[in-house]
Amino acid sequence: MRIGELVKNHIGKIQRYCESNPHELLRLMDTSYSKSVFNLNWPFFAEVKKISPINHVRYWRDHYVITDKRLRACSQWFEKDRDAFNRYLRSKAIGNGEAVPTLPLDPPPPPKVGSRRYKATAIGDAQNLLIRVILSNLGEESFGQRHWEDTKRYFNNNCAYCDEDNELHMDHGVPINKKDLGEHRLGNLIPSCKKCNDDKHYADFKKFLGDRIERIAKIEAYMAGRQYTPLGDNAQIKMILDQAHAEVGALAKRYIDIINAVLTSGRGDASPIV
Repeated sequence: MRIGELVKNHIGKIQRYCESNPHELLRLMDTSYSKSVFNLNWPFFAEVKKISPINHVRYWRDHYVITDKRLRACSQWFEKDRDAFNRYLRSKAIGNGEAVPTLPLDPPPPPKVGSRRYKATAIGDAQNLLIRVILSNLGEESFGQRHWEDTKRYFNNNCAYCDEDNELHMDHGVPINKKDLGEHRLGNLIPSCKKCNDDKHYADFKKFLGDRIERIAKIEAYMAGRQYTPLGDNAQIKMILDQAHAEVGALAKRYIDIINAVLTSGRGDASPIV
């Protein structure tokens, strides 16, 4: 187990120890004490509101509430610090340094919007792509080009939305996103002309078609024939996708911060980086 994982696995126990021993919390918030006990260059715990922007990367993103203080724990651990950390645990009868089970954490909050750059790939793009990947691979259904050709024939090789004889594109009747919960299944692949595809954009096929009841009925019959039942407003699945969306955003932000810190270190700041 890496030293960082070892420390994080014991923070909960250290938190409970400090709740019973408030003076120890004050010591862990002291730079000189943390240096002498753990060989850290920063306090073991720091109040969130007092961490300067340049030092945010020195602390893990998880928050811990002890007494009336909201804290983050120092992330700047190296393998040479393992023995010192284990000695501390034993001296306080907190543990012997072995891993302890951790409770699942709530989904991390979505990252705050940072600087904007023209034509840059945004963190939100990665988040949305993950949702599409998940929804596109649910279940074990398989299909190929032949099945898509059958689908186009079902709609007489015309656009399923306007029934015009134009070049056809593959559209998802129910959009693949965490709001509509569409899937990349054969029953959700709808032949569409370019104009309808552009006009529909990310709308559900029913909303796009409005009062064109016959077109809606034909698409619904096709979906039923392909045994595709839209997930609808499934709160549990939306909750899971919200968690995945938040996690990949936090992960991207974490590595952006780490690499920015590495670049800063290489330009004159010799502080250690995790």
